[in-house]
Amino acid sequence: MESISMVPSTTSARHNKSLLGVSPPHPHHYHQQQQQQQQQRHLLEAISLLLSRWNGLQMAIQNQWGGHDSLQKSRQLETDIFSCTALCGGFRKLAP
Repeated sequence: MESISMVPSTTSARHNKSLLGVSPPHPHHYHQQQQQQQQQRHLLEAISLLLSRWNGLQMAIQNQWGGHDSLQKSRQLETDIFSCTALCGGFRKLAP
């Protein structure tokens, strides 16, 4: 008696995905996505660093000039700057 495997082979799994209209990501697209994620992390780190060196903002946070939630407001500012940059095409490849 022949046994039937319940686990599809790699070839048939790929075939089934293409039949469903879903194909595995192209390696080039995966690499581009990784690069974009790395650029986003670097941008967020740079924004955070710049805001941490802004003496006026740091004084406002320490003295709670923006209220008891001054720290949260500074984090929101960081997020807003990042979002605005991302939406404005800030991740386009820069020419060397």
